[in-house]
This record gives sequence, C-alpha cells and structure tokens, in this order.
Amino acid sequence: MANAALQNRSVQTLNDDESRLDLLLFDLSGDKLFGINVFRVVEALPCPRLSHTPGSSPYLIGIAHVRGTNVPVIDLAKAIGCRNRQPLETSSIIVCESGERSYGFLVQHVKKIVSFSWSQVIPPPSVLQKSCSISSIAHLNDKEMIQVIDVEHVLSIIDPPAPSRYDELDWLCKDELKGMQVLMVEDSRIARKHLAQFLDYIGVVYTSVESGAEALELLKEWSSSGEGLLEGLAAIITDVDMPMMDGLILIKEVRKDHRMNHVSLFLHSTLGNILNQRVETEINADAIVSKGDYPKLLSVMRLKYSSGQRLQ
Repeated sequence: MANAALQNRSVQTLNDDESRLDLLLFDLSGDKLFGINVFRVVEALPCPRLSHTPGSSPYLIGIAHVRGTNVPVIDLAKAIGCRNRQPLETSSIIVCESGERSYGFLVQHVKKIVSFSWSQVIPPPSVLQKSCSISSIAHLNDKEMIQVIDVEHVLSIIDPPAPSRYDELDWLCKDELKGMQVLMVEDSRIARKHLAQFLDYIGVVYTSVESGAEALELLKEWSSSGEGLLEGLAAIITDVDMPMMDGLILIKEVRKDHRMNHVSLFLHSTLGNILNQRVETEINADAIVSKGDYPKLLSVMRLKYSSGQRLQ
C-alpha cells in the first residue's frame, strides 16, 4: 500500500468536517481483525528480507531495510499475546511512525482501509482491557469486531521509555506553574501515568479523562455548573488517537465555543512530528509536543500561564 495514498487519506481525514477514524485493517495468526489508525502508518508492504539482531527483545524479529532506512520489525502477534506468527514469506509489515522513530509490525495479511465515525469507536470490553494492547474497538458492518491496536503500549513493551529526566527541567519555569488548572485527555494507561507524574512534579492541578468525548461532556458540565470551573481552566493537554472522539476533533469543538477562548490547547502525542510536518496549520492548536518532551511542554505551558493569555 503506497505511502502517498496513506498520507493523503490522513490529511483528508483531518480536514473533513465529519468526525471519523480511518483504520488500516489486517489479521495476525487467525481470523480476528485488527486495525491501526492510518495517521500512524507510513506504508504497508510484503515482508522484506530481515537482518537478525541477536540478544534483542524476544518480540523483535529483525531489521528491515525500507527506502534506505533501518526499521525494527516487531512480531505483533507475539507482543499482544496471540498465537504464533505465520511464515515470513507470506506475511506483510506495516511501517508506523512513533515520535522520531519508525517501526514495522509483522502481520499476516493487510486488508483495506475502512472509515468509521467516532461514535462507532468505543472503549474495549473489560476482557480486552486486561491486555492493555487494545485501545478501542469498532464493528465492521455492525457485525465483525475490529480491535484497534494501542501502538504506544506495544512499543513500551518492546522499547521501554527511559526514566523521565525531570532534573533537565527549568526550575524557574516549574515554580511558576504551581496551581495551574489543566484538563488532561489521554486514553493510554502508560502515557496517562507518565504525564500525571510530570504534572504532579510541577505542581499543576489537573483533571484526567480518557477521550475527547468525555472531555467535551465534562467541559459542558463545568460551563453550566456556575462554580467558575470553566473560567479557571488554563489549558487542555490532549492526545490525538483516542476512542469516541480524537484530540483533533476535540480541538475543533473547543475552538467553536467562545467561552473557552482563554483556554490553551496543547496536542501531546507520539504523532507530534507527523502533525508538525503535515498539517500544523490546519490543527489550530497552541502547541504540538511529542510525548516525553517535557522540557518543551513545560516551556509552552509557562508561556501560557505567565502571560495570562492564550498563545497566538
């Protein structure tokens, strides 16, 4: 599947007024269907020859050379606890971007791209939540269930993030943010944990929700409460890839409400580099920050809070 076609589909999705999620569908070692947000996907191709990497993660089966780049290839079926993989000769890889790196997920068959409205994308049932590898589900033709892969969780198994270096943060900036009111919107458990640790460290007061839809509902409750909760909100830090409503649609909805003109909107995502490169002008966020880049996140939050006005 061509790189250009996937990128064009991603940008079209962003610019479309209708809330929707485009998923690249595939199977692993059985008849179950899985999906990955096309916004993460660079390309899909038959599995090329792999260079082996002795002593690496048991889920890493080798290195593929794709368009002049060395791409680690992950046995996705093994990583999420499915049955053993099919022969490499009949398999494909899906190359995805996360942060500044590219990874290849080994799958059995790449199927097609299917578009869903966000109302069709829901959190997984409790039996699937235990694995942490599935972020949401959708149903194809209201029948066949599609399990959407939590890419961040899978990569945290393969390549655990380094411990956060809070000692690199600007201490003067840190002290200025104590008491700042923030809404955190993040569906990934591991990402939510790391971001919460950062916010606790800098003394920010935050409320946490797990989807754009949940965030929007909470904002409506705050606006009608008469307690000044909405007026006290300084910023929203949101992921992009979430069930029910993604971060891009959430930003569009917030921007429509004049009562939230004072609120800064920060996209915090492993898609940060992709968003900066492709669609920065269309997003209308105050800043786009890659996950884990806490010095930058601290800097843009300080700029907002110290000025007392939304970033321009």
